[in-house]
Amino acid sequence: MHTVDDHRENAADAPALAPAAAPAVARAPARAPALPAPVVSWLQRVEAAAHPQPKLTDEVADPKAVQYKFVYVMAPTSGGRHVAICLCKARLRPNGDVAAASPVSEVFSLLSAPPAYLEGDDVDLVRFFIAMRSGSAQGTSATEPKGKVGAILLQMLLEQGKLLWANSWSDMANGLVYPLQGGPTRLASLAWRDEGRVAKLGWSVEPAKGATHSAADQIDYMLPTDPPWYIDNLSIGPLELNRGGIDISLAELQALVAQAPALTGTDKKRVSQLLLAHGLQQLMPLPQPLTQRLRNDVKPIPHLLLESVQMADGGTPRWHDFAVLAYDYDGQRVSFDPAQRVVRQIGDVTEVIERDPKAEAAALNKLNEIGFRKPATAPFNAMAGALALDSQAHWLRFAENDLDALSDAGWHVQKSAKYRYDVVAVEDWYADIDEPVEAGNAWFELELGIIVARKRVPLLPVLVQLIRSAPGDFDPAVLAAHAEADQMLATLPDGERVALPWGRLKPILATLGELYFNDKIKARMRLSTLDAARLEDLARGLELRWTGGERLRETGRKLSQFGSVKKV
Repeated sequence: MHTVDDHRENAADAPALAPAAAPAVARAPARAPALPAPVVSWLQRVEAAAHPQPKLTDEVADPKAVQYKFVYVMAPTSGGRHVAICLCKARLRPNGDVAAASPVSEVFSLLSAPPAYLEGDDVDLVRFFIAMRSGSAQGTSATEPKGKVGAILLQMLLEQGKLLWANSWSDMANGLVYPLQGGPTRLASLAWRDEGRVAKLGWSVEPAKGATHSAADQIDYMLPTDPPWYIDNLSIGPLELNRGGIDISLAELQALVAQAPALTGTDKKRVSQLLLAHGLQQLMPLPQPLTQRLRNDVKPIPHLLLESVQMADGGTPRWHDFAVLAYDYDGQRVSFDPAQRVVRQIGDVTEVIERDPKAEAAALNKLNEIGFRKPATAPFNAMAGALALDSQAHWLRFAENDLDALSDAGWHVQKSAKYRYDVVAVEDWYADIDEPVEAGNAWFELELGIIVARKRVPLLPVLVQLIRSAPGDFDPAVLAAHAEADQMLATLPDGERVALPWGRLKPILATLGELYFNDKIKARMRLSTLDAARLEDLARGLELRWTGGERLRETGRKLSQFGSVKKV
């Protein structure tokens, strides 16, 4: 008997018939095409996942079959100072104890072709072990636990009971392994230990609960994990390091401990004094206790270092001027950093001088009033006590007006060999015109200069060198921003430095600026007679001592007057 759907399907497939046609012959339903095997397999897995079938009976293990599992064994390295961890294939006794363990050499194959005894949780452990080993030599199956990943792996192994200890790798092969038990977090602080005639720096660890023996504050091993872990008599757990409130990385601190020298009796006292002087006693313990005397009656004297350095700026060397403020406490100089302590030794007593924050702040405020500010650029912004002024003009004004006043007020002022603002006085300005016979009336030569120590110094070569070394400083907009009374620092051929007022330089640059690069740098500039009007422009803008060229100057005055006549 056919269903309604079958009749509809057949009717749809059959051709149209006349009303008087004979009844149709019944046919079997069409068979659906077979699905590909992968699709069938996937549907079966979906069914199994959605409707798992309970096991009616537990599988009975064959007592004669060899059982295996993966464990992680820790053992000392060949030198005995470090500990390595190894992923091992352990052969089990019938009672579940480890009969023997061997390292797994092909760790990656556990993920690509897992053996039957690889348990579900083992996969994550293997991945963490591989991650921890990254960067280490892959030629060995054992590696030192390290970093954050190492600490996480140890915690996971403890929770799953898969972390074992062996006194040696040969013991591990013979099944002489012992389970490591999780221990509490213990506090560790640095301490100097006397070993014979020397003292060595090491860690003193909070003793385990109930431990009272003499070495209870020592542990067997400290692991370079983050946080560090300890191993102490088959107990393992994290350490909390006392860093004395100092922001120092674990790796850097461990390196300082490893590099600490052994101190003899004569060195211990001096090292203790220096640690105390630099305020490091919270991080590094004193090798020897000191008899201290605290003083709060010493007032600081400000110490100001004036310095200049030349540094590359985009490939072009440029000078950077700065000052460094420090303080002197009765002959003991300390930096601007308030963390530095004032400590000195007087006989057998270590004298600690308390710093005076108010007096130090008053000195800084005085410099701020002058115009000093903390530098905004590296490396000066990272220097303790470094200060800077806005420009050369400010430095020259400070050197002329404020520096002596600081010295008179009792400040210690120190100038480095490269300090640039000890300038010599400019006694006068001159202009020298030369009309050589061979020139006829076609051209003449002009020399502008200054008188320094009663000697004439041509100024044009000095200006040309300044413009070529820093053309941006002579941009018209930059020049216009300089006040007439401001000064520019210039270095003379003999190395002496002078301060040149912008009020005198601007007329020279405006009148002769475009002619600087027409020829090689010389003391004199060759000008056409038609340029005589420039002489009058210079005479009006500057107070100069003129020599020669009276006829040319008169011509220049006439040309200037002619150029100023208004057209009617």
